[in-house]
Amino acid sequence: QAMTYCLIRRIAGDVHFMQMTVAYGLCGVVVGSGVIGYGVIAKQPIVEPAELSVLESASVTLLNLTVAGLAIGAQIFLNLGCARIESTVAALIRTLDIPLALIFQYLIFGEAAKALEIGGAFIVLFACAALTAMKQHKANREEDDDDDAVVRREITRSIGSLSTCAASPAPATLLAANATVAKIASAPSGAAQGNQVAIV
Repeated sequence: QAMTYCLIRRIAGDVHFMQMTVAYGLCGVVVGSGVIGYGVIAKQPIVEPAELSVLESASVTLLNLTVAGLAIGAQIFLNLGCARIESTVAALIRTLDIPLALIFQYLIFGEAAKALEIGGAFIVLFACAALTAMKQHKANREEDDDDDAVVRREITRSIGSLSTCAASPAPATLLAANATVAKIASAPSGAAQGNQVAIV
């Protein structure tokens, strides 16, 4: 199962999550058929299929379909989750099956969990909650750092623009000065002297 988490994350960008689910189902058909066939041929009770008459019971058929639906749904959400989070986090979250199984065991079968089992379930819940809080804190801190970096870049850019404007003459002043210099250079000597006096 641990290898499954890593492989799902590895191929998540190239394979659709439903393709992975269909592959999961096809493998179940191939492997299941082989195991059932071996059970029939070898007459091994542990792998030999039940009589088809069992399926005539509506409750058994409904439970079979429910198990299949839950398994496929779980696999779909597993594929989606493992594609978005780290494999270690996915493995830890999957351990929530332990406290959930204890709850369902009590609701369905009326079997109360033992003190040691309840203690283990609380440890699992605490570990999941602590890891989620740390991951969220880290994500919030990285987001704040990114926002601060954007603000610093904008401030630096604004200061640079103001410095450039303060250090450089206005474009209109530069054009007027160049025109005056060109006029003086092309004018006769007397007029040029008069213009120079006027400029001074």
